[in-house]
Amino acid sequence: RPWGAAAPDGRFGAPARELAGALAILGDDALLRHAAVIAGLEHEVALEAADTLRGGRILAEDDRLTYVHPIIRSAVQEQLSAAARSSGHLRAARLLAEEDAPIERVAAHLRFAEPAASPWVCDCLRQAAREALARGAPDGSVMYLRRALEEPPPHESRPAVLLELGLAEAVMLDFEPAIEHLRRGVETTDDTPARLFAARMLSTLVALNDTPAGVVIVERALAASNDA
Repeated sequence: RPWGAAAPDGRFGAPARELAGALAILGDDALLRHAAVIAGLEHEVALEAADTLRGGRILAEDDRLTYVHPIIRSAVQEQLSAAARSSGHLRAARLLAEEDAPIERVAAHLRFAEPAASPWVCDCLRQAAREALARGAPDGSVMYLRRALEEPPPHESRPAVLLELGLAEAVMLDFEPAIEHLRRGVETTDDTPARLFAARMLSTLVALNDTPAGVVIVERALAASNDA
């Protein structure tokens, strides 16, 4: 039963079920053209499916494509397979990106797509992280960068992701992971200015508990930069 107690078996046809799944992925106030693409439906079929869902009191009875209650949306999401959820969120992210939607809207979907070593996904998540940090939301920045690290990023980009994540964690005063990520980034980056900047931050954090160790970090960073 795709919608649990909210919808008896056989109450809705396949187009309505597919559209409901797409809308559960997209979230409230989704656009029909996006939902139709994710559901694999022609536009006219999607229109009829939306009317069916409104008539069945699954969607609100207005022009928006909004579930009447979050519980129903959650029930639909739970019935989707992990693969369907992942591919749906990835498709949603690409559709939004193609229409120049705000990058954090794109990244909000990429968070729920299965990691697949995609450089595009990493780039989007890093851009969203920068914007989150710029608007004073380091927690959002950390969330996007941790997901980017899981993707994982291309080998040449990994040090930069580690440094960006460590700096965002430091802003959040989450010092233990910040030290770990900054240390790994400083040790692996070929970017001399980035290494020196991050090393200074890292040494400050380490010196809170061990001043000599903080000094050593800066000295090693300087030595590595001179050797480059």
